[in-house]
Amino acid sequence: DPRSFIQNSGNGSAAELESRAVVLESFRVRVVPPSYSGLSVEEVVGDAPVRALLGSEIEVELAATGKVERAALSFGGVTGQMRALGEGRYSGSFIAQASGAFEARLLADENAPAPIVRAVEVYADAPPEAHLTEPASDQLLRGLPASPVAVRWTARDDLGLAEVTLKYIKSRGEGDAAQFTNGVIPLGSVERGSVRDWRGGAALDLARLGMQPGDTLVYWLEARDRNPAANGTGRSATLAIAITAPEPVKLNLGDLGPNEIGRFLLSQRMIIIHTEKLHGERARLTREELNRRAQGIAAEQREFKNSFNDYIRIEGAGEEPQSANSTAPESLEEQAQAAAEERTEIHMHGIPEPPQGTPNNVRDMIYAIRAMWDAEDALSLMDTGKALTYEREALTRLKRAQLAVRYVPPIVARSKPIDLKRRYAGELNEIKTRLEKLSRRAETKESAALKGALSDAYAALSDLQATLDVPVTARASAVARARERARAGADKLPAAGGQHIATIAEAAGQLRVVETELANLELGGSSEEYAARVSKSLSLLTQAASNLFAIAEATTRATSGEANTLLPADDARAAEYFRQLNR
Repeated sequence: DPRSFIQNSGNGSAAELESRAVVLESFRVRVVPPSYSGLSVEEVVGDAPVRALLGSEIEVELAATGKVERAALSFGGVTGQMRALGEGRYSGSFIAQASGAFEARLLADENAPAPIVRAVEVYADAPPEAHLTEPASDQLLRGLPASPVAVRWTARDDLGLAEVTLKYIKSRGEGDAAQFTNGVIPLGSVERGSVRDWRGGAALDLARLGMQPGDTLVYWLEARDRNPAANGTGRSATLAIAITAPEPVKLNLGDLGPNEIGRFLLSQRMIIIHTEKLHGERARLTREELNRRAQGIAAEQREFKNSFNDYIRIEGAGEEPQSANSTAPESLEEQAQAAAEERTEIHMHGIPEPPQGTPNNVRDMIYAIRAMWDAEDALSLMDTGKALTYEREALTRLKRAQLAVRYVPPIVARSKPIDLKRRYAGELNEIKTRLEKLSRRAETKESAALKGALSDAYAALSDLQATLDVPVTARASAVARARERARAGADKLPAAGGQHIATIAEAAGQLRVVETELANLELGGSSEEYAARVSKSLSLLTQAASNLFAIAEATTRATSGEANTLLPADDARAAEYFRQLNR
């Protein structure tokens, strides 16, 4: 509505005051959305707040009568002059990048009206929603299916979809030997109900994708909207198809290496993440929902714990034979007393105490399994707080076991028997230490570059693994350090040549991929979501570090004329010890 603003200044007649008054005749606001959105231009009437899509242009036009010098438009701390259109009309505009308030002001010598202020609410373009509707869950197959696996999906965006892609990662092997292959699966049919809603299907031909027993295929749907100025991509939850591998050779706990224990560490950490999430949400859950989710996590802990069954049996922890003097309780009173004693005694879960002299890694693994039993029991009673205590104890024990396996204890070298006939014969300067007898290879430019890159890869892996157990706010600095370490390692590798150039080039490429992945890594979200996003970088760093270590060990190994004496072939740990000494 037009507004009149008359201010009295000095003495004068009413006619003179009216002739100097500035009157706002009209005021109009138009919202022009970005062209990609497909939204129409909207005109805001009256005092209503202005609501605009991020990146929209807000046009302000006003007309006034009276002696007006100029008009100004301010928004977000920036003031600009409005363009004069003639006959008292002015026009200006600005780009809405954040919510706030704009101010349109008429400037005159006197009797200028009060400025016009309007609130501006800016909303962002939401990323698309993507869902895999079929299959409904992960699949574990005993072999390659005769026909492709059918996949159904849906995608939706608030403004409009531009592209939908079905992607996958195929993994083969475990630990340092794991290999990963990325790819895109063609979409068979796409039903475009509108620019905002799409649906369709695809076929996963596992044989064509080269799947073998033991392989795992993880796939997901990505939908991209039409916004060119932002990363408007939505991603569905991932699904996995695994083909069972042949039964592995059974080992005992003492034979578990760092890679196997590291795999157990990741599994136990995921169980902790699930329990922490449930513990934080339990206050607003119904008892039925709390029980359902707690039993689900208990099943995860039980399944993971059962993966140790073969190790425990072969470890030699058989059942204690029943004493010849022991007798079963006969009366009801005796049976009740026996049941009460069983409930109150220390719960060993059928796992005996490690015998005297048991290696530290085996002892910690046994205590970790006991803690998993206790965590499962607590979850079955919906006591998430106590379950977390036991789960974290199990994780700590697994970490100790891994460190104990990595540590190589000093081994006393075997010496030849003393020849009494030569005792006290010879000169003192002929005596040499064992290290002096070992011939060393001179440090070269290539080996220095290789060792430097290996050190950077280990440091990057350590920094990145540390982010799995820290709050969201602490992830950024550790990820930045890991990215810088990966970049530094990749920069050093071109100087490391030699007969292993192909493996070195592959490691350099893996470090470059890690650098790129970490630069685009989304740091927010829950621990479970973050762990899934960072898993690829962790796997690539592990593989690169493993390959570089193997090359460094092969190229820096010492030789000696008395190798059979100093490095006995029947003691592999002693050989490893002396190789470490020569570094």
